[in-house]
Amino acid sequence: MNKDEVRLRYENWHTEMAAQEKDIFCLPWYQTVIKLLPDLNGMNVIEVGCGRGVFANYLANTYPKARITAIDFSENAIAVARSNYTTVSNLEFEVGDAEHLSHKFFDKFDFYISCETLEHVESPKKMIGEIQRVLKRDGRFILTTENYLNAYILIWLKCWLLKRPFDSGSGIQPN
Repeated sequence: MNKDEVRLRYENWHTEMAAQEKDIFCLPWYQTVIKLLPDLNGMNVIEVGCGRGVFANYLANTYPKARITAIDFSENAIAVARSNYTTVSNLEFEVGDAEHLSHKFFDKFDFYISCETLEHVESPKKMIGEIQRVLKRDGRFILTTENYLNAYILIWLKCWLLKRPFDSGSGIQPN
């Protein structure tokens, strides 16, 4: 599947998921990130793979003196995020590719957050390279990705055997 096909599938997926948005804070990766976060006030923070912006909004409201930039591949996701969070002054949404972030982001961020995105990109190595490029020299990051050595391996195996798509808890994703 080429990148345009992946993009189109994500556009459709985000449109469907926006209609049935659920409480994302019950998802274990967000619970883990919240526990690990330092005080982000005063920092430039980027969230890559922000989807429809729920966690970015949480960050902006929890750390009102932080500057949050939230990026997603899907124009539909960013449109939903922008319409839902118009009054949050320290939060900016932008369409972008985790593997090729804007050049204006070079050496800009104190903190990088990406939850459950790495496993969906075509080239994880490129995404990792972008983390290094956009972080300041002493910048830090939190990156979560699925762990197939936990109970998810049983669910994944069942899906594989039944030839059904895998749902990690946030809907069946295109890639």
